[in-house]
Amino acid sequence: MKTKKLHILYLFVFVWSFSFGQQYKNYSISDGLPSNHVYRITQDYNGFIWFITDKGMVKFDGEIFKTFTTQNGLPTNDIWDIKITKNNRVWYVSKSEKLGYIENDIVYSFPSSKKGEVFSSNNTGQTKDSVSFHSNYSYYVLEDSVFRKYPLKKRNFERVLAHPEIKNIEWGTKFRTLHFLDKNDSPVWSPTELQLTNSNTKTNGQLNDSIYYVSDNNKVVLLNFNQKKHFTINFKDALKYPTIKHQRLHNVNNETQITGSHFVGKLTCNHSISQIHYIPENIDSHFSFIDKTGNIWAASFNKGVYFFPASEKYTKTYFRNQKAQEIKKIDSTIWVTIFRKG
Repeated sequence: MKTKKLHILYLFVFVWSFSFGQQYKNYSISDGLPSNHVYRITQDYNGFIWFITDKGMVKFDGEIFKTFTTQNGLPTNDIWDIKITKNNRVWYVSKSEKLGYIENDIVYSFPSSKKGEVFSSNNTGQTKDSVSFHSNYSYYVLEDSVFRKYPLKKRNFERVLAHPEIKNIEWGTKFRTLHFLDKNDSPVWSPTELQLTNSNTKTNGQLNDSIYYVSDNNKVVLLNFNQKKHFTINFKDALKYPTIKHQRLHNVNNETQITGSHFVGKLTCNHSISQIHYIPENIDSHFSFIDKTGNIWAASFNKGVYFFPASEKYTKTYFRNQKAQEIKKIDSTIWVTIFRKG
C-alpha cells in the first residue's frame, strides 16, 4: 500500500518536470484547497502531504485533496500547527475546547479534564509518540481520553518531556538566559555565554529527547541536554539573509529542517544548515519543507501552496520542451506519449 502511494508522488514529479516544463506549480482554492491562507505543510510516514489552513486540514496524494473540517469532527477549521508522531498520528493544534489527531482518516478530539476549558497553546512539545501542549501557567497531556492539566510553579517554567534528568526550564531575567532543572526544580545546567535577544518573534521548543532550541530573527541556538552544550547558528553566516522572519524548526521524515521567509534547509548533526533552498521572494512564502523525494513545498498566507519539483541533482529529465500527451505506469515502467512522435 505504501509503495502505491509513493508511486503516485513519483509520477507527480515526472509530470511536472518534463510534461509541462514549468519551474513550479501553484495550488490554490481553484485546485481544491479550502483556503489560500496556509499556515504549514508537512509529510506523514506514508508519504502523504498535509496542509493546514484557516478553513481546515488537507491530505494530498499528489492528485486528490482530501479536506477535513468540523463536518468530519475537527473542533474548529482554523488549525494553527501540526505534528506527526512516530505512530503516524497527525496531531492538530488550535484555539478550541478540544485537541487531538487524525489517524486512518478518522478525526479524534479530546477535551480538557476541566469541563468547558478552551485550549490556547503557545508551545507544543513532541517526543516519539507523545505530544503535549503548553500555556504560560500550565501544560496538558492526553491521559485516559482527556487532556490532564498540570500547573506550572512559575509563569516562566516549561516542562521538558522524556529526559531522565532534565524536567523543567526556567527563563532568566527578561528571557535572556535559560536554566535547566530536575524534577525537584534543582538546577542541573545553566548554559554560560548564552545571549538571547528579547525578541517578540522568538520561538522555542523540544526537537527530540535530548535537543531543545531557541531562535529569533538572527540565529538559532541548539541546546543538548546530554552533552550539556549549546551551539549557535547565526543566519548572517549560514544564509544569504542576515535576518529571517517566521523562523521555524520542523521535524519531518526523521530529520529536522529549518525554514522561514523565502528559504528552507536541513539541520546537520554537526550543527550547521545544509541543502539550503531559496524560494523566489515574489511568492511571499513564510514556511517551506523538503519532502522525501527532494521536492520543495512552500506555503503563503494569501496565494496557497507552491510546489517545486526536485532539482536535477535528484531526478533525471526526459523529453525536455516536448509535449507529453499521456502518461501511464505499467508494471515498473512509465510510458509516455509524445505529441507527433508517439
